[in-house]
Amino acid sequence: MITDMQDGIQVVHTPAPLSVKTIRELTCLELFAGPGGLALGAHAAKFKHVGLIEFERYAAQTLRENSELLGIDSSIVIHKDARQVDYAPYARTVDLLTAGPPCQPFSGGGSGRGPDDERNMFPELLRAVADILPAAVLVENVVGITRTKFKEYLAYIELWLTYPLLREHQGGDWQAHYERLRRLTQASFTENEQYVVGYQVVNAANFGIPQQRQRVFILAFRRDLGLEHFRQPETHSKASLLWEQWQSGAYWNRHGIDPLPRQEVLGKQDEHRANKTYQRLLLDAAPWKTVRDAIADLDPPVARGEEPTIANHVQHPGARAYASHAGSVYDLPAKALKAGAHGTPGGETWSGSMVRAKFDTSPLGKPRAYKRFQMNGASAVHGVDVYGSLATLFP
Repeated sequence: MITDMQDGIQVVHTPAPLSVKTIRELTCLELFAGPGGLALGAHAAKFKHVGLIEFERYAAQTLRENSELLGIDSSIVIHKDARQVDYAPYARTVDLLTAGPPCQPFSGGGSGRGPDDERNMFPELLRAVADILPAAVLVENVVGITRTKFKEYLAYIELWLTYPLLREHQGGDWQAHYERLRRLTQASFTENEQYVVGYQVVNAANFGIPQQRQRVFILAFRRDLGLEHFRQPETHSKASLLWEQWQSGAYWNRHGIDPLPRQEVLGKQDEHRANKTYQRLLLDAAPWKTVRDAIADLDPPVARGEEPTIANHVQHPGARAYASHAGSVYDLPAKALKAGAHGTPGGETWSGSMVRAKFDTSPLGKPRAYKRFQMNGASAVHGVDVYGSLATLFP
């Protein structure tokens, strides 16, 4: 309230109310949702899911069982083959399309058949993009897709995502389609029919997750929005952890223990790095989180057959340690959780109990260690920044 004098009369001025721009709720549709890892990231970034599409029966049931945690109505979980979904109802109504296409075709531990693998769902993802034309697209996959063997196919995916309306011929050759795409220019389509595309390889440990897990994230913004692809800056580093462990000693002091022998923690390369005199002022990232940081305060797991106080925090005997099959080092980030049918791994799945403590097992009570339970923090981080980029655009 402001007062002044005009012709000897006190006048009271009430300022006009500030114009506050109301940001509407941004929507998200997810394909190949698995049991909800990427969906958790989008939910944490405040997107409202309008659909979660998943073909695997147990994964779809897991999504429904955990609908409250994901902030969704269980009815929007669509248990269906993505190739049979009609995306027309979502056209121009979805702000963010997220997807975790099956990784087996491109994984180093898979068959390595790439685009020739029948499980390759990138063409189906691109069909959905073309039908919906969302404001942004966020895709997660294994880092194996960046290998030299698949370098050309990844470039093809990027270009197809740039111009999704140039559809692949039914049963056509992807290389022929790639040639057609390379003849296009920005003038070939309007700006709201094409995308600005880029990708980033991330390690979950570099974002504060106590696990070394590499993934590639492909990010696309519709060109008419005027946004550019961005790289998410890393927040944590191995160099900072090595400094705290072997130079300042802050890591051991924080846990109230004496330093362990280096050979129990470090490989030869890391021991060489640890011997360097790091200039701490040059290390602008936080130290990696370790297994000890994550679970030191947990009680020991119960024996199989006993009722755990923390969901699935159960000791599974029978693990055998041998070359390339040893457990995670307690004072480094954990190894990535491996999928497969090789029996009880040698301690490599320590974090499975932690992650599944946040989710139920399948509704049938069978523990199912889906890889996407291990949501690397980068999906949430990317989601937050995608939200921040989009939220300023929509009144």
